[in-house]
Amino acid sequence: MDLEAWAWSVHYDALERIAPLYEEQSANTVQTSEASDDKTTQKLISSLQAQSSLPSISLVLPGSFKSVARKGGFQRIDDLVKKNEDQLFTVAKTKFKVNGKYFGFPNDLGPYAYFYNTELFEEAGLPTEPEAVEQEIQTWDQFIEAGKQLEQATGAKMISFEDTDYSNGLARAMPLQAGGIFYNEDGEFQFNMPSNVTAFKKLQELHREINTPTQQWSNKYYSQHSNGEVAVAPGAAWLVGIMKQNMTGLEGKVRIARIPRIGELDSARGANYGGGVAGIPTPLGQKETEQAKDFGTFWHVSETGFNQKLKAGAFPANKVEGAEMMEKEDPFFGGQKRTKKFVQSAEECPPQYPDPVLRGADIVNTYQSFVTDILRNDKDVKTAIDATHEKMMNNIQEADKTVDK
Repeated sequence: MDLEAWAWSVHYDALERIAPLYEEQSANTVQTSEASDDKTTQKLISSLQAQSSLPSISLVLPGSFKSVARKGGFQRIDDLVKKNEDQLFTVAKTKFKVNGKYFGFPNDLGPYAYFYNTELFEEAGLPTEPEAVEQEIQTWDQFIEAGKQLEQATGAKMISFEDTDYSNGLARAMPLQAGGIFYNEDGEFQFNMPSNVTAFKKLQELHREINTPTQQWSNKYYSQHSNGEVAVAPGAAWLVGIMKQNMTGLEGKVRIARIPRIGELDSARGANYGGGVAGIPTPLGQKETEQAKDFGTFWHVSETGFNQKLKAGAFPANKVEGAEMMEKEDPFFGGQKRTKKFVQSAEECPPQYPDPVLRGADIVNTYQSFVTDILRNDKDVKTAIDATHEKMMNNIQEADKTVDK
């Protein structure tokens, strides 16, 4: 049978590697299609609405995935995922479920760490090997003090992240490592929970003390790091590919360490920023559905899929012990086994629940305004987060009226 699979970016690169390997052991063939993440998602939603031109299986952005699954647009595949659920990182088990059920294969995660320039660290009298760095810099307070020491010794800034946009990652990673973000342990929406307040206060302190605000993924951002003007780039596992493409001057000089704890909370040293899921559309015929499940299992569960995702620059949502890429040394990072470091982060990441189902850009705009208020405008975190919580509650109530129709 001819199957069709849709994906984007490094996930499409992985799909292109995986499809022919699947065809070698199957009578099926797999046609692949690539577009950006938002275009792929919108194309899939349009095809579902028209019930025509559907793929056999497709990646979809997590927010849209939850909305479509709630409306019955994706096959429920608990039986397939639960067979291998012990391979999934805890964060994947929580992030990709909808009402406690699996309606898609968890594809990838964005385990969070920080990339640091060993030459600048050495010049500042700081350790350079990852384990020694993690031992000396265990909390964000110690990270701030190390940043001041580094700037005094080298003239370089410790870190660079945007002060007007949550896409810098830290504004998602830090509240998550604190055990917060949108929902409390009872499943109730509570953006202004105490752990979030503590995390955002620490983010504000980082910005005040050692940050040089720069637009993420801009030429200036890349040159700052390549030229040794900034020592640390916090980011998810997918930053590896961006760094290799745009910060070539760092080859051999950079290493990866787990993020520090929020000392006041004795928080985790792991977090997640990113991740996607692959769904099988409900309107497919029974035969195509069964073959799509077969390919989906190969793509998202097998050791082959695990290795090929990592080779393409993605980080799988599952872990396969003994797989080739677990022990792979990366010359760009001085021979460090980077997969193992990101596995540490993923294993230590607290549970992450799906973001609220919202229409349009309401939540994005509200969140972005909040980050701007506490960083660029230096507003009181508790006051700002309480006001933002109320706005988000209104966003959710309006969105739920639309989703439930």
